[in-house]
Amino acid sequence: MLKKISIVFFSVLMLFCITSTAFAAQTVSNQSSILKLPKPNASVNLWPGDKIPQVSSLEFYDIGTLANGHAAIILKVMGYGNENTIFNGNRIWAIQQVPIVLSGTGADGFLYIYDLGELKPGSYSFKTTFTSREYPYTQQFYYDTITVTE
Repeated sequence: MLKKISIVFFSVLMLFCITSTAFAAQTVSNQSSILKLPKPNASVNLWPGDKIPQVSSLEFYDIGTLANGHAAIILKVMGYGNENTIFNGNRIWAIQQVPIVLSGTGADGFLYIYDLGELKPGSYSFKTTFTSREYPYTQQFYYDTITVTE
């Protein structure tokens, strides 16, 4: 009986640990190390087929500081889409898109790099929507709170 209770307890504990990290906010420090930006591969082509892939996932990739001292966030987007990104109430655009190739020579997705500017300590909202470029125009959303510490 004690063994069954222990198994249930640890199962619930693991579930709690896994789900709680999915809602954690991102934190960047003014003393953060400089981000190592991914290098674009010059031999990558845009999607070689007739119908480009829908945006199928949108997720956090990295956060830190650019060489110019500005805070930056990198998102990983699988598929091809148009972005609509709002940072602290203002529309922003990615400063760089780095192709992701899973197989072949066509890009299967992209890393989108956003320059967030010089941030003072505090909390900032970041939200983006990617809409697929072709029918049925699926959408993926990402929301986050970025906290800057001294």
